[in-house]
Amino acid sequence: MKVQILLFILFLLAQGKYIRTTLTMTRNNNWQYVSKFGMDIGVGDFSMKARLLRVTKEFEGKKHNLQFSIFIDEEWEQDLSSLSCTEKNKRAKLTYDLALPLDGQFSGDIVGELSQSVRPHVWYFVISDCNNLLNDHARVKVEITMRNEGRNHLSVEQMGLKSIYLVLAVIFLLGLGANILKLIKYFRKEEEVQLTMVWLNMAIFFQFLSMIVSYFNLTIYESNGRGLGALDFIEQALILVSQLTITCLLIIIAEGWTIQYSDFPNADIYIPIILIVTFLHLVVLGLGKISDDSSYKFSEYEGIAGLALIILRFCMFGWFLYNAKYLFSLTKAQKSIQFIYKFTVASSVYFLSMPILVIASKFFALYVRGKFIIGGTLFMQMATFLFLSIIFSTKGEYYRISSMSAVLPGAKIHSY
Repeated sequence: MKVQILLFILFLLAQGKYIRTTLTMTRNNNWQYVSKFGMDIGVGDFSMKARLLRVTKEFEGKKHNLQFSIFIDEEWEQDLSSLSCTEKNKRAKLTYDLALPLDGQFSGDIVGELSQSVRPHVWYFVISDCNNLLNDHARVKVEITMRNEGRNHLSVEQMGLKSIYLVLAVIFLLGLGANILKLIKYFRKEEEVQLTMVWLNMAIFFQFLSMIVSYFNLTIYESNGRGLGALDFIEQALILVSQLTITCLLIIIAEGWTIQYSDFPNADIYIPIILIVTFLHLVVLGLGKISDDSSYKFSEYEGIAGLALIILRFCMFGWFLYNAKYLFSLTKAQKSIQFIYKFTVASSVYFLSMPILVIASKFFALYVRGKFIIGGTLFMQMATFLFLSIIFSTKGEYYRISSMSAVLPGAKIHSY
């Protein structure tokens, strides 16, 4: 029931770049971040309007002048926390008077252009009430639309992702097709099913679907600035299923499945743990969606939610290492030891790739970080899938030490 509730929450939270948000202005917090947008080289545009919530008719026709300020990334990255509201706005590239009606009507549209000729920039949008004209805890609803040159709603950090998704989706599809042909050929020859290959192909299939969904969602996003909430949710769910599928496969093999024994591990142990890990991932993703448009966030792996995802990854890695260490202690054959060592190293690269990519992304410009992490993560997924496809489908070290021939009743017995 909890998982169903969380899935529903994630579905509602998924949204595009067209921003509709509500700010609570207080005496102590009268300068508030609204949104950010990465502009590519050229001229982009924006439009915004705002209205006051919870008002009475007695204020009809009256207005308060607030400030709508726009900061460039170079200035935003400076420490502004010690400055007063007015001093902060002096650092802005552009500041507009926002005549906010007190009767709950929308203000007039503030429309403008932002240009950059040397490199892309991330622009930050702020609303402030430096003179504290509004009542304490006044709620202001803001709607803002931002576009790059050519009326493109994609922020600069999202540009190029469609090409990455499309190219890798084709590669994943070709790999999946090749693996399925190998499975069929193996079944016809040996009269048994390679469960490891079936498991691996499930992970590849879900990853392939996630990239297709991402491609179409970005296409919709590009035109309307909103995307489609359902597609965003489905994309995250497919990525999660793919990653957990491959993670569980690595952990179970490290425990000794197909190497020390052929029976599938005790489901009473693994299923509850997998469900708990899945639920925790969903909780973290839900929390991450709440802060999706935070000023500091350029990928799923930043902020508290990002830290939680990294911690979960390290927990799974610790479980894998524990199993691998125990498997080493049980293994006597030199060939098996050599394979387990190679398998442990390759799997460790997979588990550590995401934290390493997140750390390495800090050395790149803000608008590059998201693409670097997404592209790097997908590349490591592809490398892992390729590595496992090779060892599962060729008569190499794994095939010689594997006990998979005894997995299914009636399977042929091989001797080497």
